[in-house]
Amino acid sequence: MEGLLGARRPGSPLRLWLLDACALRARNGKSKAMNDRSRSRPILTRGSPSDDERRTGVSSMTAAPPEETQCRCGASMLERRTIVIGAAAMLLAGAGPSLANDKAVRPQIGDVLVHLAGDSQGRTLTAADLKIGDEPTLAYPADPKTGLVRDGSRVNQILVARVDPGTLSPEMRTTAESGIVAYSALCTHNGCPITSLQDDKRSVICNCHGSVFDLSDSGKVLEGPASRRIARLPLQISGDAITVAGAFTGALGPQRQ
Repeated sequence: MEGLLGARRPGSPLRLWLLDACALRARNGKSKAMNDRSRSRPILTRGSPSDDERRTGVSSMTAAPPEETQCRCGASMLERRTIVIGAAAMLLAGAGPSLANDKAVRPQIGDVLVHLAGDSQGRTLTAADLKIGDEPTLAYPADPKTGLVRDGSRVNQILVARVDPGTLSPEMRTTAESGIVAYSALCTHNGCPITSLQDDKRSVICNCHGSVFDLSDSGKVLEGPASRRIARLPLQISGDAITVAGAFTGALGPQRQ
């Protein structure tokens, strides 16, 4: 437990709450023997005053039924168990979901791209892997420090391709000089993955319903039924290395009805 707590700030409310809970459990453990002895002794309770008590002013005590004694002891045990279970649950809630959340988070600046499928699945994508006229490569973003692949969401599927730099729109020439471009791989019509390059070597087609998008001009729609362009992912190219340079620009996947 101390190892898990060490991942949080020493003064965090969760840590202090858990330490208090552990201390309370230790104190309860020390008094266990006293609790055990108390179970064998009747608990005295004050009953209704008798005529003699009213006359003398002295009250008598009566023994509580065994069922009430067991109930009180059981309640004490339940309280201790609730504290322990609650502490464990909060620890798991703070540490457990982190991995799943990181895998589903959108691409982060500095992430590398790794091959999504095929013989190169999981290998880092490099500029040398991309040739003008080749079919688009599907990839996932990955944290270069931890190696964590962000494959927890379909929205993180990225289409990467190299187009002729001479076909780039003026807007894209400043950010894709090498011709390497990246977009969301999900068609904005129905969410199908986009995998095929057109004969013009600058546009891609969704094989589900035939929507066509221009890779050289910010992913704009050339043919429907899609009505919204695919979101572009800014890249940083340094030598052979490809890294994410910013967040997706545009809506991801199909439009919600």
